[in-house]
Amino acid sequence: MSFTLPVGLQFGSTTLQTMALLDSGATSYFMDITFCRTPCILVFRNTIPIPVEVIDGRSLSSGAIKEATIPLILRVGCHQEEAIFNLIASPRHPIILRLS
Repeated sequence: MSFTLPVGLQFGSTTLQTMALLDSGATSYFMDITFCRTPCILVFRNTIPIPVEVIDGRSLSSGAIKEATIPLILRVGCHQEEAIFNLIASPRHPIILRLS
């Protein structure tokens, strides 16, 4: 069973509404790379690619994380925070949130 919730992302004068997967095992915020490219969210390249493991200890099939977004405003209900999203291939969920 997965738990998804509506979220808003703001960058500059643009606000996007989408659904996010809330993942109790995630250690960071993630964004699908294709979703990121559609509204032209600005990204930066990591100086050293970040390796990521899935739940069974294998490396993420899309490889190490090479890019992340600029800081975005993330809104979930009445909560708001600044967040940076690591870019991965995640065709089923445009946003994956860690449970903190």
